[in-house]
Amino acid sequence: MQIIEYPSPNDYNKLLARSVFKQVDLLETVKHIFEKVKQEGDKALIYYSEKFDRFSPKRIELSKSELEKIAQKCPQKLKNAIGVAASNVRKFHEAQKLISKQIETMPGVVCWQKAVPISKVGLYIPGGTAPLFSTVLMLAIPAKIANCKEIVLCTPPSKNGLHPAIAFAALISGVNKVCQIGGAQAIAAMTYGTESIQKVNKIFGPGNQYVTAAKQFATIEGLAIDMPAGPSEVLVYMDETAKPAFVAADLLSQAEHGTDSQVILICKEKRLVEKVIYEIQIQLENLPRKKIAKNAL
Repeated sequence: MQIIEYPSPNDYNKLLARSVFKQVDLLETVKHIFEKVKQEGDKALIYYSEKFDRFSPKRIELSKSELEKIAQKCPQKLKNAIGVAASNVRKFHEAQKLISKQIETMPGVVCWQKAVPISKVGLYIPGGTAPLFSTVLMLAIPAKIANCKEIVLCTPPSKNGLHPAIAFAALISGVNKVCQIGGAQAIAAMTYGTESIQKVNKIFGPGNQYVTAAKQFATIEGLAIDMPAGPSEVLVYMDETAKPAFVAADLLSQAEHGTDSQVILICKEKRLVEKVIYEIQIQLENLPRKKIAKNAL
């Protein structure tokens, strides 16, 4: 963790620079993965799953009964919390449904706005070091409300398989298809289609630098994406009215996403910074992803 006092404007770019992979190397790696998936389909997906996730899936797509079995391992307290979050997300997006109204601008000329759902959507859910089951709710529920016919969810498993919270969130969100494949290879599969994963019309969801690069590569192949999201970053401006514990929690919530996360605090008074650092140290001790958050900080 670095503390910089009164930096010169000339140093802003250097201070805000984040560690990234060499773009040429990153794109070359992603391009190679895409080519292998395009040529070999599921065989390539299993190869990369074993290589990167140390997991060898017996089947890439999970059946509903398999999902239900995995979801049983999710603690009831967490299920209740996910249920409340799902209800809130659903309530918010239901209110956004377009109510079409026809307007006759002049005799015989009628105009109206029409919303047409995307037929097949692909959702990428980070699930390796950070199983973002909240992302399942925020992507799948709006897709369901929009009446998308096919919702394909890809998520990287841990060495023990799919995370129970992701399985539970997928079930209550109405996802059609859950595939335990992640990384750039999952994006490639949804771009081209394989024996187990069908080609989609648009890909949504965050990911690490490889996933982000893969989504950008997918656009070259003619596929639509939401945006190149990730890695995580947050900048908090703090004044004397802010609660140090809350500021610390906001910083850690992004730092724990990955070692390539970038968290920045801007504050006019050093005493407030010291209070935040104190709170960070306290909260870090109870954070399951303490090591990752520390490295990011």
